[in-house]
Amino acid sequence: MFQGVSMKDLFPFLALSSLLSAGAALAAPLTPEAFRDAAYAGDRATVDAALREQHQIDVAAHSAEWRQRILFTTFTNLHPVIDSFTTDWLADDPASAYALTARGWYLFTRGNAVRGERMPHDIYPAAMDQFRQDHQTAMALFRKAAVLQPDLIAASDGILKTGRTTGSKADVKAELARIMQIAPFPGSIRRAAEALVPHWGGSIPEMLETCETYAPLVTDPPGFDTEICAIYIIYESDLWDRRIKQAAALVLAENHHPWLDSYHLRDVLQNGSPAEVIAALRPAEESPGWALSTYEAKLLDEAEFALSGAAGFPTYPRLKAAQARERVALRAQADLAPLNGAVLRAYINALAQSAETPAERALIDQGDLHRRLKQQLTAMPYDADSWGFMAAQWLDNTLTGLENAAAFQQNALAYSNHSLQFLSDVLNAQFRSLQFPEEAVLLGFTVESLTDDPARTDRVLYCPFIRNIRLMEAQCSAAGKGWNDCVQGQFSPADIPQLMAKAANPQACEHERNAPIQSLYYKPLSVDEAFGRL
Repeated sequence: MFQGVSMKDLFPFLALSSLLSAGAALAAPLTPEAFRDAAYAGDRATVDAALREQHQIDVAAHSAEWRQRILFTTFTNLHPVIDSFTTDWLADDPASAYALTARGWYLFTRGNAVRGERMPHDIYPAAMDQFRQDHQTAMALFRKAAVLQPDLIAASDGILKTGRTTGSKADVKAELARIMQIAPFPGSIRRAAEALVPHWGGSIPEMLETCETYAPLVTDPPGFDTEICAIYIIYESDLWDRRIKQAAALVLAENHHPWLDSYHLRDVLQNGSPAEVIAALRPAEESPGWALSTYEAKLLDEAEFALSGAAGFPTYPRLKAAQARERVALRAQADLAPLNGAVLRAYINALAQSAETPAERALIDQGDLHRRLKQQLTAMPYDADSWGFMAAQWLDNTLTGLENAAAFQQNALAYSNHSLQFLSDVLNAQFRSLQFPEEAVLLGFTVESLTDDPARTDRVLYCPFIRNIRLMEAQCSAAGKGWNDCVQGQFSPADIPQLMAKAANPQACEHERNAPIQSLYYKPLSVDEAFGRL
């Protein structure tokens, strides 16, 4: 829950209205929001007292709902204030299990943000180095915290989560064995199983072994057994093997333990008929305090429209309401974690999706969005996804759009190790800019011409296009793929002579056409230099 990679993970503090009483050390019970505000205000005494008291309450309750987890998510907000808060707290109190765990979660989250979701070969070497360093340091902090406070579940969670990314299956298995003797609850089994998925060096048998060994120890929830555990970890883990998921779905269909209700709902939403979707979501929609997610709202709108027999398309009233709620929540999270590129991109995408007309798009403060992206990229310059996202904001099938996007595309390519994905994105943008003027003229539109300034067209479009076609050809070959298996686009190296025939200067693009391929790979620009080219 601490990775910050889904809507559920981005907003854990919204899932709980208040904590149990934090005891005499605090003037009043702290809500998650109040705890978060204390951390942002640098109020270490309040933060420490709240964590200490909630830890005691959790241990005494001996329940699967460890509410300290909600408080510790504050330290997964990538914000300079939280960075400084956790650094200073640990420096002043290095024997505090709470300070160790707080700093560990900040480093864990920062490492994930630096690395991103791409495969290792598409990640810039310096980004992988920082990712490894952050996670190795976080693991050491979590281990020390667990020695000081063996029943601090947030420290145990950290060991299990970081064991996955550091490749230490032995640490994961040892920690699960330890914590299940102290606090035998399903959440720890799930975190261990997530660390043992095949694409992180584990295996399906190792995942299932966690259930066989530890599910019998679980008493909360009542009735939790090996079968329920297996369904739970398979549905919650990011497994790539569809056969395993399909097998779990068949077992789930015959098991109606209340613990599995959310997975039954998930299967209905993915595979059910319109009537089944309505039957599943309508009661939830009518429940006090319940708010449909954008996914649920869209499905319910479409299901009702399908059964209505009406012509045309759904108007999506629920979806629009859900999107408005999502924008508010994402804006709040973008303010809390301005250095988290995934959060920032989600917020900007939500704004773009809600702007259906030119007038609505004009209301979006582009300057604010660009300032946010620049702040995030200054802190995490290796984030190829944010560089690519920034480039996309400028692309409009024109030469001016290409000029504005060029520096951001350059960094997206450099920081992704010239990944096939980003090369395809750049090539397709250039191809659209090549085709769009001719298509627009045929439709009667007046657009920027490619012939008004031929030298500029060569510099902005033809030469970079040729360069990137050659780079894509080299990267496809290095990946052991042919061009047609590698690229989705209506262009190929065979088109280079035709492109040159269109160029204003027959001698243009000499470097791009004939230079050794290694000299064509892009080097990253500084953040100031990239933004300065706008």
